[in-house]
Amino acid sequence: MRLKIMPFALGFIILMWSTVASAAQLTLTWADNSTNEDGFKVERATGSSGTFAQVITVGPNITSYTDTTVVAGTQYCYRVRAYNVAGDSSYSNAACGTAQSAPGTVGLSITKSGNGSGTVTSAPSGVNCGTTCNGSFTTGKVVALTATAASGSTFTGWSGDSDCSDGSVTLTVSKSCTATFQLQTFTLSVNVVKTVTTAGTGNGSVTSAPSGISCGTDCSEAYSNGASVTLTATPATGSTFTGWSGACTGTGTCAVSMNSNKTATATFAAQSVSLVVSKHGKGKVSSTPAGIDCGSSCSMSSTSGTSVTLTPVPDAGATFLGWSGGGCSGVGSCTVTLGASISVTANFTANTPAMIGVFRPSTGEWFLDNGNGAWDGCNTDSCLSNFGDQGDVPIVGPWNGGLQSLPGVFDRRTATWYVDANGNSALDGCELSTCAFVFGQAGDKPVVGDWTGTGQKRIGIFRPSTHSWYFDLNGNETLDKCKRTDLCKKSFGLAGDIPVVGDWSGTGKTKIGVFRPTTGQWILDLNGDIKMGKRCSGDFCVSSFGQAGDLPVVGDWDGSGTDNIGVFRPSTGDWLLDLNGNGVFEGCVVDLCYNFGQQGDLPVVGSW
Repeated sequence: MRLKIMPFALGFIILMWSTVASAAQLTLTWADNSTNEDGFKVERATGSSGTFAQVITVGPNITSYTDTTVVAGTQYCYRVRAYNVAGDSSYSNAACGTAQSAPGTVGLSITKSGNGSGTVTSAPSGVNCGTTCNGSFTTGKVVALTATAASGSTFTGWSGDSDCSDGSVTLTVSKSCTATFQLQTFTLSVNVVKTVTTAGTGNGSVTSAPSGISCGTDCSEAYSNGASVTLTATPATGSTFTGWSGACTGTGTCAVSMNSNKTATATFAAQSVSLVVSKHGKGKVSSTPAGIDCGSSCSMSSTSGTSVTLTPVPDAGATFLGWSGGGCSGVGSCTVTLGASISVTANFTANTPAMIGVFRPSTGEWFLDNGNGAWDGCNTDSCLSNFGDQGDVPIVGPWNGGLQSLPGVFDRRTATWYVDANGNSALDGCELSTCAFVFGQAGDKPVVGDWTGTGQKRIGIFRPSTHSWYFDLNGNETLDKCKRTDLCKKSFGLAGDIPVVGDWSGTGKTKIGVFRPTTGQWILDLNGDIKMGKRCSGDFCVSSFGQAGDLPVVGDWDGSGTDNIGVFRPSTGDWLLDLNGNGVFEGCVVDLCYNFGQQGDLPVVGSW
C-alpha cells in the first residue's frame, strides 16, 4: 500500500496505497512530502474497527515499512504521521489490507475460553499463547498443541475445528482451535456433632453463603478455587452452639477460603440453664427434682424446659414470708419452668431483734444503731447525710426487694415519697429504679407493711382528717380502685392519732393500729379486720404506754417474729420498749431501755 504525506509544516498527510502480499506480510509505502521531519510513526489496527497502536518508528526520508507480524487471512489497517522536535503532524488517512498466505503455508489460530487461565504451545513452534495465539505453518503440517493450566485452574478440553479435539491438528487449510480452562473446584464438607451431656443432647444446623450447604440435609458442596464461603451455625431451641473445629475456629460465623478440599465441624450441646435460690432470714429451700438443698446447695443446672418445684421450710421460730423474683409468689411451694436461667429469693423472718435509729430533720442526717442500743460513733454505728430535710417524715422499707431496711422520706406537704431504691444510701436521682412517687395527699401520714402476708412490703397512708387508711396492694405506687387492686378502709382511729403498723401475732402479715399521744393509749387491730371493736373486742388495747410528747415505735425487740410496742422520748433521747409484749412498761430490768438520739430527732426502726 502507498501513502502520500504532505509537507510536515502543513500538518496534513494524504495516503495513497496498494497492497503487496508475501508470505504472511504486508508492505506499506507512502510519499514523503515533508521537508523537516525527524522520522515517521507507523500505527496499526486489527480490522477496520480496531484500535490503533504504534508498531514502529522509522527515520527521515524513509517511505516504506514491511510488517512481518501479520497473520494470513486477517485484515489490518495502517496510518502514518511525521514528527520532529516540534511535535507530530496530523495522521494520514487509514489504509487497510488483508494478509494472504504465501503459496505452501496455512494459518493456525488459538482462542482461550472459560473462567480459568493457562497457556497453549505448539510443536513445531509457532504458537505460544500466552503471547502469540496465531501461527503460520507449511501446508499439510501436523501440529501438536499442548494446553497447560495455571495454578488453581484445570484444562477441560478442545473445541473449534473438528480436528482440534485431540490437540493434534493437520493443517491442510487454515484452522481455529479453542482451549477451555476452568477454575479448579474443591469440596467443602460440614459435620454437625450433637453433643450428649447431662443436660441432654444438643442439636442445630449449618448454612452457607453463597448457598449450597444446608446441613441438616445437604452437608457438602463444590466451590471454585479462591471462593470465600461463610458458614453460619444456628442452634435448635434448647441447644447452644459450642464452637467450630477443622477448617473453622471460634463460636461465630466462619469464612472458609476454598484453595483445597476442606471440612468444618460444628458442635452443638443441650442448653443448660441454672436455677439460683437466695435466702433472706432463717430457713431452707429444697427442690423436686433434687438439686437445690439450700442449706448447702443454692443452685442447680438442668435442661431448658425442666419444671422444678421449690419448697420453703422456715427454721424453728421463724416464718416464711414469701417469694420474690423468678416468677414465684405466695407463701407456699413454687413451681418454675426453666426456659432460661432464673433467680428466686425465699424470704423468711430474720429471727434477729429490730434495730433502732433516728432521723434529724434539721440536717437530713440519719444515725442507725448497730444493735446494742447505744451511740458508738459513726465508725461503729451507721451515719447517713443529706437524705431528707425539715418537714419530711422518715420511712424505712426494703425498697430494692430484699429484707434490708433502706431509708426514705415522706414529704407531707406534697405526699411525695423519696426512697433509696438502689440501696446506696443517697438521694441520687431515679435513673436506676422508681424512687420518687406520689401516694396520698397533703397532711397524710405514711406507713409501710406486708398487707397481704406474701413477703412483699408495700406503702400505705393514714388520713387523720377522715380516720381513713389506703394501702397499695399491687405495688405500683399508685392508688388504684379500692377493693379491686388496692385497699381502702375508714374509721380506725381519731384525728389526733398517730398510725402504727406491725405483725401483732407473728403470722407474717402486717396489721394496723394507732397511738393516742394525749392519753398514751394504743389500739392494735389484732384480728386484722381493720375495725375498732367495741370495748376492744378482737383488738389489743393498751391503756397507757408512754406520755405526752412521746413518739410511738414498733419492732420485733426479741427476734421472736412478733412486733411489740414502744416509745421514743425526743426530750431525752430515751427509748422504752415493751420487750415481753404485755403492753405494760415494767422498767428497764424487764423491758428494754436505750438512750439514742437527741431532742428534735424522729425515730426509725428496721434491720440495717
